[in-house]
Amino acid sequence: MDHSWNIFPYNINDTFNQDTRLQIPLNKGHEAMVYLSYIISNYDSLPWCTFFTHGHYESWHQEEPIPRLINTLNRKALAKQGYISLRCDWYPTCPAEIRPWDHDATVWGPGVKRKETENAIAGNWRQIFPGEGMPDTISSQCCAQFAVTRQAIWKRPLSDYERMRKWLIGSLLDDEVSGRVFEKLWAYIFTGKAVHCPPPQQCACEYFGRCEPQNWTQPPDGLPDMPKWP
Repeated sequence: MDHSWNIFPYNINDTFNQDTRLQIPLNKGHEAMVYLSYIISNYDSLPWCTFFTHGHYESWHQEEPIPRLINTLNRKALAKQGYISLRCDWYPTCPAEIRPWDHDATVWGPGVKRKETENAIAGNWRQIFPGEGMPDTISSQCCAQFAVTRQAIWKRPLSDYERMRKWLIGSLLDDEVSGRVFEKLWAYIFTGKAVHCPPPQQCACEYFGRCEPQNWTQPPDGLPDMPKWP
């Protein structure tokens, strides 16, 4: 990986890290606490873009290792889009995973804590996003690894992120659910789009330079067909 990056290696089990840049209030909500704490601590001095990733090199929810995803992401596309998921495949979340009003989503894949997360979003929307109407459908590529620009983060005031973290700290939900609440909401937080599911082949080609045809997982009956691209 390009060594010009400034890396913030948070350790969720070391909340009082000697490096004050890496301190978090408490270990709660999985990566959400780290992501929000980074934004809050660095809001006024953010680099033009930030990659938010987990600590693993490879995982089932990545098409390639993290260093390659970082190095191949099209910077011009990121500057234009503001937010790009590091996963292109729709499985198992796009295009209609969370239905907070009607609770009638077609489940695709294992759906770990999906129902509990949907209920948590529905029940806590006004606390997390006061004054913002709750969408009918919320969906984006999983799984809370993405690149986002400073300008996209700055679309919201610092107080929004502080309120989100305060909610997370005070929530009585278990980590698996409170963390997943934000996993489902990052794209909305930074783009304002409740459904953010670019076609996988377009995502792979335009954002990561992988333009060779790929066999993407197809949605089951009950979900819209995957858009063909080009």
